[in-house]
Amino acid sequence: LKTSRLFLREILANLIVNGIIYNKNARPFVEVRCEERAEDYLFCVRDNGVGIPPEVLPEIFEFSYLLKRKHKHGGSSSEHDVYVSSGAGLPQCRKMVRRLGGEIWVKSTPGNGSTFFFTLPKNECR
Repeated sequence: LKTSRLFLREILANLIVNGIIYNKNARPFVEVRCEERAEDYLFCVRDNGVGIPPEVLPEIFEFSYLLKRKHKHGGSSSEHDVYVSSGAGLPQCRKMVRRLGGEIWVKSTPGNGSTFFFTLPKNECR
């Protein structure tokens, strides 16, 4: 894999930390896997955290989602905020993954954790 070590480390660190922070289990679990495919590498980061509500899934990689959430809640923190907010990390992850020529997406069920997927091409990074 020829890519930016800094970006890859930052992407993985953010997804792993989120899997631990947004977790109510007594034993938080985060699994990282990488699969080599024909044209790219597929990374999977799976956790047993609180999950993400389906109604916000389309927006969690958007910086605008952060602004809407902050405005809606007046910038205050509530229990709902803690478990819905992605912080700036997920939009930043998407920005880095795309800069490297890949894509990022998530599958999640509230109460059953999340699995984040991202691809990185086999060719040199951009």
